[in-house]
Amino acid sequence: SITPYNEDEIWKQGGDIVLAKDKLPLLVDAHIVWRIKADAIEEFMTKYGGLSNENTKEDEVEKLAYRNFMRSPFRNLIRDELSKYAGLEINEHLNDISKDVEVQCKARFKDTPFEVVSAFIGNCAPPSVVTDEIARKVASTQELQRKQTELEIAQKQEAIKTAEGKAAAALEME
Repeated sequence: SITPYNEDEIWKQGGDIVLAKDKLPLLVDAHIVWRIKADAIEEFMTKYGGLSNENTKEDEVEKLAYRNFMRSPFRNLIRDELSKYAGLEINEHLNDISKDVEVQCKARFKDTPFEVVSAFIGNCAPPSVVTDEIARKVASTQELQRKQTELEIAQKQEAIKTAEGKAAAALEME
């Protein structure tokens, strides 16, 4: 069938992981939309096992084709692209990474009966343990900055009182 199929690849916490350049584990949702090329159905049926699955349910042949021929290359492309970036910088580059993944997917399957319509990364983030720790660190840094500002204010107020006291003492001596 030349109907487009959408496949979701999800890396969850505690399962198969994707590592960023700095070895930060990532939770990733990636998606690929593909179909069998209209002019390559015969090639698909003869070279990719379509004929051996005649008694399968509708769309099952295509799902098997994805699992057997496309899934690993797609997942490897995702891993390879994300491993080029530091974990906390990935979201700044997510559009570019998705474009690169799509271009590479299209090139990878160009000479096969499979056409990649689109491929992209929908979500990419460190596990909640990491983001919670980052939030705590940011809150601690903000609290430290607030206390530093309070200290500077108190020191200036003390300096003002000291200067006022010296000025008052100087006036009394006159």
